[in-house]
Amino acid sequence: MSAISITVQFSNGPRTVDAAKLRELVDTGRVTSAMRVASLDGGATWISVAEALAAASAGSSAPASVPAVTAPAESIPDSVLGESWGGGADAGDPAYSDGWERTPTRVVAGFLEIARAKLTSSFFLCGQGRAMTAGNVAILIAALIGIVVAAVNGVKAESFRAFLTGCILPVLLLIGQFVANRAVGAIERIIAHTRCSVRSRAALDLFALAILVTGLAAFATGIAQTVDSESHPGVINGIVIMVISWHAAALCFAPGISTTRVDHTVSAWKEAVGILGFLGKTALRLAPVVFGYATALLTWHLFWATKGIVQKDAAAGAIQGAADGLLGQLLLLALMPFIAYVAFTAWYATLALVESVFHIERQAAPKAQA
Repeated sequence: MSAISITVQFSNGPRTVDAAKLRELVDTGRVTSAMRVASLDGGATWISVAEALAAASAGSSAPASVPAVTAPAESIPDSVLGESWGGGADAGDPAYSDGWERTPTRVVAGFLEIARAKLTSSFFLCGQGRAMTAGNVAILIAALIGIVVAAVNGVKAESFRAFLTGCILPVLLLIGQFVANRAVGAIERIIAHTRCSVRSRAALDLFALAILVTGLAAFATGIAQTVDSESHPGVINGIVIMVISWHAAALCFAPGISTTRVDHTVSAWKEAVGILGFLGKTALRLAPVVFGYATALLTWHLFWATKGIVQKDAAAGAIQGAADGLLGQLLLLALMPFIAYVAFTAWYATLALVESVFHIERQAAPKAQA
């Protein structure tokens, strides 16, 4: 990725920036990934920074299926690339001790550094695109499976009404797919314009560590379930959970993706708001990833749960019930990005209310003392 240069629109005109440098700016929150100020063809067409980084990571000269525009919508202050561009970033927490007793700490720190090098902003942006593609394809397959199951069930029950009833959830699932795709666009916009700051990477690293350990535990549990039951669902579930945990950890390692800046000058109160805001934005940013991979997983389970319906002596009614249960879960997953969007607005409204009350009380205190 470092060999690819990207043209970025700064306040004093376009400048060429190394892709690795631009990714570092995004990771530290100095540049917003949703800004449409990047170009891979020298400025003839402009795309968002996130799209440019994803294309650069894939080694392509232009992102696929992305409508380009002939002029950037925004610009970045030129001081961002100055020698002091990273002056507001946290330099790291000093070590408590360098003695032998810190060996386990060094092992964990090494594990985090390896994960940080792999789980970058480009990893997340590319992974989110793959997840959305997988989710959309999986929904189409699930809807088709649901219609086939409804048709076979209707024929076996000799009831056209049973067929129509079985088609309700597949049709609703296709509508839910539209809702999910529209909600993802809204998620990108609201995150791009909702910024916050944290004082140190310490909390973010701890979040990442907890997430990665949880993912590894889920994978190990899935292997154990597969060994005990001699069936595949356990390990597949564990793999999907672990992959989702990688994307969640990437958001912690690259807080700039969720427009969170690491700045050692912020106050404790601002950091409290920043951490709570970061958690809300992380959950919102992760919604499309969970939708995509979990939808693909449930569609796989739907196939295995219903493949026996074509058999002559299969209990079609029971299989229809199992299909309806999984289709209902898929519908909830399709609605999840929109539900997460609404929940996020309520979450941030609460934070804004608490912050305003605190601000009023802080202003009133000196007046009362006077």
